[in-house]
Amino acid sequence: MKKVQAACIAIAGILTALPGLAQSDFMVFPQVAAGYFGDGTAYRSTLTLTNWSTDNVYCAADFYGMDVDFGTGRSSVFDITVPSSGFVSVRTSADVPVQTGYLTVACDSDQVYGQLSYASYDIYDYKTGEATVFPTTAQYSEYRILADRREAAQLGVAIANDTDHATVYDLTLLDVDGTVINSGQITVPARSATAAFLSQLLLPAEPAGSVYMLEIASRDFSVFSAIGLQYTGQVFTTVPAN
Repeated sequence: MKKVQAACIAIAGILTALPGLAQSDFMVFPQVAAGYFGDGTAYRSTLTLTNWSTDNVYCAADFYGMDVDFGTGRSSVFDITVPSSGFVSVRTSADVPVQTGYLTVACDSDQVYGQLSYASYDIYDYKTGEATVFPTTAQYSEYRILADRREAAQLGVAIANDTDHATVYDLTLLDVDGTVINSGQITVPARSATAAFLSQLLLPAEPAGSVYMLEIASRDFSVFSAIGLQYTGQVFTTVPAN
C-alpha cells in the first residue's frame, strides 16, 4: 500500500513556463512528499521561488500535515526572503520516515513565481526520478481532471482542503459524451490533503484502455486545490486540474 501511495506522490514530468505564469502572492501546492521508506528508498522536495520585482519579497511557507528540514532545522513554518530580481531554492532532507501533506506560500508581493520539484532516490541515494509541479494560484469549488487509462495508466488524485472545516467532495466520472460512468465522494479534514488512485476512490474501477473526465466538486461550494498524477508503469506525469 505504501508503494501505491508513493505512486501518487512521485511525479515525472517537466514544467515549462513563461515569465509571469503562475505569479501570485498566495500559492497552494496540493501535494508534498519528503522522507524515506522502510526499504531505503526516499523522496525529497525542492521549493523554488523566483522574484520578478526589483524589491526584496518576504514569503511565509506553511506545511500542513508534515514538517520538513531545509537544512536549518525541522519545522512546518518557514520565513523566506526572496532577493530582488533573484530566487531562493531550498530542498528538504530525507532523514525521517516519509511524510505527505500540502504547502501554502504567502508573499507580500504578487511578483513571485513558485514551483515544487519532487525527486525519488534508490537505496544507494541515487536519483531515480524527478518532476516539477506548479502551484494552484486561483482556487475554485469545482475542477475537472483528465483520466487517461490507455496503456494501463492509472490516475492519482490529490485534494488539498485549505479551510477551517472538513469538506465533502463529490466525484463524478464522465465519458467523452458527458455520460456519468461512476460517482462517489470523499471527505477531507480541515487544513489537510489526501491522495489516492482513482480506482481506490471509485469502485468498481474505471475500465482500462479508455479516456474519461473526473469532476471534483465541493458540496458546500468552498474553494480547494487539486492536481492529477498519472502513473504508467514507472513513469509519472502531472495532470492539471481545470
